[in-house]
Amino acid sequence: MEQVLQDKALGNFQVIKLVNPHPQALRTEIERFLGSDRFPDDVLLFYFTGHGALDNATGMQLYLSTYKELRLLRGGSWYHDPKVCRSANRFRDRADLRYNFVGFRAACSAPSTLYK
Repeated sequence: MEQVLQDKALGNFQVIKLVNPHPQALRTEIERFLGSDRFPDDVLLFYFTGHGALDNATGMQLYLSTYKELRLLRGGSWYHDPKVCRSANRFRDRADLRYNFVGFRAACSAPSTLYK
């Protein structure tokens, strides 16, 4: 990305790259970037990826979810949406949440032979 943005044929942007910065350093650089020394016709590109933390020992990116692990939810109900009121309905959501409209419930009348 950095090389593409700096390419003179594609835009010749000045690139400021912060790798695994301390939060205060990131705030300071963003404030400087968006500072008052800009002109109305300046082109600014702010590209931020906050996928996790860079492990300096291995050079690998650790991707962190903002939510707890997702779980598979089965079934639905008329309360939520009639289209999902079937046992085959599946979707995913956070494992720490509970709903009163998830889970399949079945009710049927007893066979007539039990009434005789």
